[in-house]
Amino acid sequence: RLRAVVGSWTGSRLAPVHKSRASTGLQWPMAGMAARARPTRVGCSAQGCRAVAGLALLLPAIATSLSRPSVCPTPMRLRLHSSSLVCMSPDHHLDGLLATAEKPLDELEDGGFAQEDVVCVRGLCVPAEEDPCTPESALALECEPLGALEYWWPRVAMLGCSILYGTNFPLGRLMNEALPASATTSGRFVVAALALSPFLPKLPRSLILPALLCGSLDSVGYISQSIALTDTPAATVAFLGALTVLVCPVLGAVNGGSSLRPRDAPQVWVAGSLTLLGVALLELGGEGLAVGAGDGWAVLQALGFGGAFYVTERMMKAEPEMALPITAVQCSTVAFTAAAWALLDGYSLGPFALAPSSGWMLDEATRAHATLPGLVLQGGPVAMAALWTGLVTTAANRIGETSALGKIGANEASVIVATEPLWAAAFGSLLLGEVMGANEYVGGALVVAACLVSTCTPEQVRAWLPGGLGGGGGGGSND
Repeated sequence: RLRAVVGSWTGSRLAPVHKSRASTGLQWPMAGMAARARPTRVGCSAQGCRAVAGLALLLPAIATSLSRPSVCPTPMRLRLHSSSLVCMSPDHHLDGLLATAEKPLDELEDGGFAQEDVVCVRGLCVPAEEDPCTPESALALECEPLGALEYWWPRVAMLGCSILYGTNFPLGRLMNEALPASATTSGRFVVAALALSPFLPKLPRSLILPALLCGSLDSVGYISQSIALTDTPAATVAFLGALTVLVCPVLGAVNGGSSLRPRDAPQVWVAGSLTLLGVALLELGGEGLAVGAGDGWAVLQALGFGGAFYVTERMMKAEPEMALPITAVQCSTVAFTAAAWALLDGYSLGPFALAPSSGWMLDEATRAHATLPGLVLQGGPVAMAALWTGLVTTAANRIGETSALGKIGANEASVIVATEPLWAAAFGSLLLGEVMGANEYVGGALVVAACLVSTCTPEQVRAWLPGGLGGGGGGGSND
């Protein structure tokens, strides 16, 4: 009877239904498939998918008669999405599938089901990668196990991107010691914008204004970072930049998207406490608290980047395929803003006449080697640093992150990304000879710990804390 119902609805025949030896349900030949925490799309012909999808829509109704109410291996679940079946992690259920069973499959819209999984980290969102599976029958899937290379390369790539990002801080300070900060920032992002320019035409018109807003916030972050690096150690600037772990949750609460109550978001409070304590230790010099103007610029860097991350993730979650075009607009916006800064600073216009580097464009020799193309044509360490930070750690790194991020989970990627300040400190010591004191080691470790805590779920944090941090008597006993 089930075959007749599904067959009449899908317009296709189902393969014969085989009973398992245990006679407790249907046969599920799924041995050998690696359990995955991300979607596994089933690729099949249109008619075959209609047949399998028809059965999938009716599975909740017959779940009580099956020993395993899913065609996916434990702990995965079945999901239908745009004429395809997807194996999901346990937190994705079949809610809503039965309600749409009376509609023809061709008329079902993506909005009727869970949206494509999106992985987000540090202002970048991409679609979750899907693993190939092929149906052996209407009730059986054949899936390839995950190979070692397929598992490791995206993780190594993400770690490589974090290591490369860590070079931005010491190289930025190296360039700023030789040239005005406005010149080096402008040169770096003009190079990056040119490298990413092929992606610009792919951006839909509806995303232009939001992408420009993100680019403007990024401009605040990068310009503040460049100014901070003129007189502040690279490691300190990197660790203070990690204050973004506080900016994004606060913006989410202000925008009404999340709650910051200790019971609802204990990870934010723990991360915030660790961050503030770490920053206090970072600012402890040999004679007590030592706060300079560079530290203020470094904090403003975190505010700019935090705002950009928040807006970018909200935009990319809706259009995850547009990650690179959005990035191209952001880099172009930063390049334009930095070029305007260089002009105002270089010609001593307006309030920029008070800057220490004011008027550098009035000197012909300085203008020739501090602006493009002379900046890169002159050769030497500064030219190499400008090309490296523009082409490799800005443009190529973003492409690498976009390629690797969808193949690993957001939490795992966030942990890898949290190591960036450590690499910045290491390269600062290697390239610039910067020496960190005991307070900086401890403070930096607390900031990195805050980044790691911010990736945890409220349930995980409640399980660690005595009393659940206001989670109530049963708040910490759910796991």
